[in-house]
Amino acid sequence: MVFYTGKIVLLMDNPTIVMITDRNDLDDQLFDTFAASKQLLRQEPVQAEDRNHLRDLLRVASGGVVFTTIQKFQPEEGNVYDLLSDRNNIVVIADEAHRTQYGFKAKTIDAKDENKVVIGKKIVYGFAKYMRDALPNATYLGFTGTPIENTDVNTPAVFGNYVDIYDIAQAVEDGATVRIYYESRLAKVILSDEGKQLVEELDENLDLEDLTTTQKAKAKWTQLEALVGSEQRIKNIARDIVHHFGERQSVFEGKGMIVTMSRRIAADLYDAIIAIKPEWHSKELSKGNIKVVMTSSSSDGPKIARHHSTKDQRLP
Repeated sequence: MVFYTGKIVLLMDNPTIVMITDRNDLDDQLFDTFAASKQLLRQEPVQAEDRNHLRDLLRVASGGVVFTTIQKFQPEEGNVYDLLSDRNNIVVIADEAHRTQYGFKAKTIDAKDENKVVIGKKIVYGFAKYMRDALPNATYLGFTGTPIENTDVNTPAVFGNYVDIYDIAQAVEDGATVRIYYESRLAKVILSDEGKQLVEELDENLDLEDLTTTQKAKAKWTQLEALVGSEQRIKNIARDIVHHFGERQSVFEGKGMIVTMSRRIAADLYDAIIAIKPEWHSKELSKGNIKVVMTSSSSDGPKIARHHSTKDQRLP
């Protein structure tokens, strides 16, 4: 992908291009791709190492292709990021623009000390607001496969009207992707009388006025996660997956991806599947037919912790 030609460079007076992502691995991936095409860019792209390096890269008179994560636009203190450049020939290109490109309105959160003890309240904004503090006159372009148009999270409101839409139908017509076929499969949630009573009691508790909207949303999610990830339902889904995958493999070889609602459900579903197909399991990361890939935390219990892996381990 080439973002500008020599004529455009002259018209924009040697612009600075800033590529924004929200994950280090995606930042590395895009940087490596562009670095391999530096003859087309006519200059060496540079990847910001930290916040101070990012400031140095953007406090230039012109030119440059800079790669950084949006998290580096975080003020050391306060709610305003330092002005880095007021030039209008800076083009910021945000990948995954549906994820971290919001937060222009202030919100109040708990302020915590180094021991994570709540010591008061503080006002914060999203990274996108701080980025515009730093580069107020830049042009912002967003790339996303899933634009959002809600009241408080609205991709077109942040980036403007859609410049181009490349949908699945066009991708199939171009041969960029295979045709997608959808087959609906229903895994019912069956509640016992005791389960129904628990749901009713939780619904009653959610009606209490002293609960915040966030608390109610978390409680609802917890309730739904428990129903979706109930033991019997997971066993039913595991049987269906193993049977369906086996039938498909008899026709042509392929791979399968299972997406779950939570990490807990992912671990439980893995156990249910290998209970049916123990030969699919292996403790070694490079062996076995099925693996769980998910984020990890030091507070994870043993059931989830045994699926932890490092970035280096996951690379081929």
